[in-house]
Amino acid sequence: MSVTGATDFQAPADSSFVCEVFEIGDCRLTADCDWRAVARFMLDAESKIDLNGHKLYVNGLYGDGEITGGEFDLTTDDASRVSSPTTFHSNTKAANLFNNNFTRAGTDSNRRIIVANANLPLVVDYDFGEATYVDEYALYVGPDYCLRTPRRWNVYGSDDGSSWTLLDSRTVLDIGDSALCRRYRIAAPAAYRRYRYESTEAIAPADGFFEMVQIEYGDSRTTGELHVNVPEGETAKNASVLLTGKLKFVKEGAGTFIATKSGQTYCGGTEIVAGLFQDGTYGFNAPLGNAGAITIGPEGRFDMRNGAFFGYPFVLAGGVVSSSAEFTGSGRTIPSLTLTADSLFDATHTFGLVADTKNKENHPSALDLGGHTMDVIIGGGGKAFRLKNTYATNGTIRVTQCAEGGIFSFIYTAVRAETVDFEIKGEVRVHCPTTVRNLALDESVSTATEAAQAQTMRSVVYVLGTFKTATTDFPNVRMMDGSVLDLRDGQGAFAVESTSEADSGLSFADGATVMLDLRGRRFVNGDYVITWQTPPENLASLKFKAYGRSPYTFSTDAGGVRVFSGMVISIR
Repeated sequence: MSVTGATDFQAPADSSFVCEVFEIGDCRLTADCDWRAVARFMLDAESKIDLNGHKLYVNGLYGDGEITGGEFDLTTDDASRVSSPTTFHSNTKAANLFNNNFTRAGTDSNRRIIVANANLPLVVDYDFGEATYVDEYALYVGPDYCLRTPRRWNVYGSDDGSSWTLLDSRTVLDIGDSALCRRYRIAAPAAYRRYRYESTEAIAPADGFFEMVQIEYGDSRTTGELHVNVPEGETAKNASVLLTGKLKFVKEGAGTFIATKSGQTYCGGTEIVAGLFQDGTYGFNAPLGNAGAITIGPEGRFDMRNGAFFGYPFVLAGGVVSSSAEFTGSGRTIPSLTLTADSLFDATHTFGLVADTKNKENHPSALDLGGHTMDVIIGGGGKAFRLKNTYATNGTIRVTQCAEGGIFSFIYTAVRAETVDFEIKGEVRVHCPTTVRNLALDESVSTATEAAQAQTMRSVVYVLGTFKTATTDFPNVRMMDGSVLDLRDGQGAFAVESTSEADSGLSFADGATVMLDLRGRRFVNGDYVITWQTPPENLASLKFKAYGRSPYTFSTDAGGVRVFSGMVISIR
């Protein structure tokens, strides 16, 4: 069935309207439409559907053509509406921020603005000519120099150009991959004639310059939603349908959807309500539009196969994010991840949050746990869950499965005396449950001073299962009651530099009984298996026992833990 040339079209509501393939020409929705009665939704090459702020429900997504949610940007390329007191660099001008030139094509004079940091703040006003409702704005950052992107900014509204109302204020660690844009919501929107964008600082002030490409002001109330259902056991693939404008893509159904169409420009974000969502292409090619987060619901799973989603912010709302491919290089995997509910991070294959190593000082990855728990599955044989140059806040990381040889990898590098790139702040706990017996903690060598580490590494790794490490240089690890310290691969005594929870080192929970795994090793009675410079303050409450079928018993003193064969009677 084919319908073409219609300006207003509604699919028949009659449930008997069923066909295998439904081809449609141009149409503009005037209400929410449910076309799931069509077994397979297909667009021909000349088709265009304007959602016009409504919701469209379909089965699959096939064919060619275009689906748009309507234009987000309310601004125009009329340079007379733009004004700025800022001094610009390299013949760029304020009007460039509203000329809709997003690509690398063109010269510096028309595709972006450049401002010397000495000439900040950047202040740019846009005059709509009449009161215009704006509840979101989008920022497109420079495609060439990500260190020049904005770190701090404010957005204002005004009716007369003299009295300004602050609408939004932001300070960010990382605006995101330079090939994408980011949209921001205004908490208390209203209609103003003039809007002002003011930025006071770049990501890397030492670079000397500030750079941006575009600013858009929009009204999200008319964002259209495309709901694509894929039934269980089926696979749908979008190879050619272009998604544009104020469109939000929603994946539904227990089946699999594969995104292979590159160059998508829709800006309403992507939500995976249920089923599996995969990438079918490689590279920084915007398969999910040029703005908006990827949100994974409780019954959804996002599988990164080819790296086409590098640079998108992720929101875990109870779902699963995984990778069926190994990401072991230095490039970015997920630049930012926010939890809005307890969720699962599947690192069966090496996967994690990794900042751009070339710019890690100023572009760390961000992990906002939101007070929730992120369960982590780690594969074996050297597979790793990696947090590299990552800022993590407020919540719990809990390793629930770890195969033999799996690694929880903390990697950070000190870049200034007072800070390091990898930093955990607030109430963050990394758990290794008693069911996990194979976890190794791998931390790269840091050039940070001990004082800097004590200042910045505020995390505690709470070990409830087995802890194994090849180095004593690790963040604060606290052995809990019933935990196991695996010393099978060591030689000599395991040296603990600090037993205080206030410092980086190894500490023990009050009253804990800690199992020492020494299988395969031989000792002389009285040898130290653990040494410390300062005994734990709670030493009198601690007990150490041999793990497995081992003849060893232990005693403690000011120097550490000694091993003996047979019974030891300790008098304190």
